[in-house]
Amino acid sequence: GANPYSGTFIPLDPLSVFQGEDPNGTWTLNVADTVAADIGSVRDFSLIVSDVVCGSTAQPILSDNFNDNSLDVTKWVSNDLFSGFSDNWLPLNETGQRLEIGPLSQAGASGSHYRGIRTLHSYAFTGAYTHVELAQAPNLSSTADAMFTVGYSSDNYYRIYENNGSLFGLKRVGGVKTTLFTISYNSTNHRFWRIRHNAGSVTLDTAPGSGGVPGTWVQRFTQTWHSAIPVTSVLIEFRAGTSNQQTNPGTVIFDNFVFALNSP
Repeated sequence: GANPYSGTFIPLDPLSVFQGEDPNGTWTLNVADTVAADIGSVRDFSLIVSDVVCGSTAQPILSDNFNDNSLDVTKWVSNDLFSGFSDNWLPLNETGQRLEIGPLSQAGASGSHYRGIRTLHSYAFTGAYTHVELAQAPNLSSTADAMFTVGYSSDNYYRIYENNGSLFGLKRVGGVKTTLFTISYNSTNHRFWRIRHNAGSVTLDTAPGSGGVPGTWVQRFTQTWHSAIPVTSVLIEFRAGTSNQQTNPGTVIFDNFVFALNSP
């Protein structure tokens, strides 16, 4: 703009770097007068943070709140997990306006017993994110799993999962698993899980939630997206189960799934 400065201006750098950050706290305005021949002063300064997404309605590409108590087969496959074997004897029901898996296999049931759903179609994931609400984890004293996965095959994916009271981030490339982060699981602070692609990187995030909506996201891990997991064609999956004999592993409940493009 030109002096006197008034009106609306586009920032030199994108404000998307603040996406997911908490706006509360202390903001600092830096002002510099780089010309010696004149003087000036800042008499007033205010900051208004709006949750309006400009230039886009940011409609989800795929979403499901599981409120109709009948699994939508135009969105989901329930008998063919892409990241591993599916035990179709394990109960899976859309009931009570959420997706329940279990009761999970207990003592006497050896081997791998997992059930869940994956997207019917594969999707381009460039500049996109997906999140899901873990409304109920398995029994935290058991080694049963609740898992949220984005990937291409059983050998190539990113995953967030809960096991034995801990929350993990995982990358599997060429069949080799790498743990990306480990923290103590908190059912309040880690109610929502998000996997996101942004500017060539993958980020794994968690958030609290209220009323089926995530709160402020906290980044748990980020790195360059691995080329072995093709961002042009991924499947999305959540599942639960056991890999060995358990005592009372419980039932896992998922809810409020969203897959959408990042806000501009």
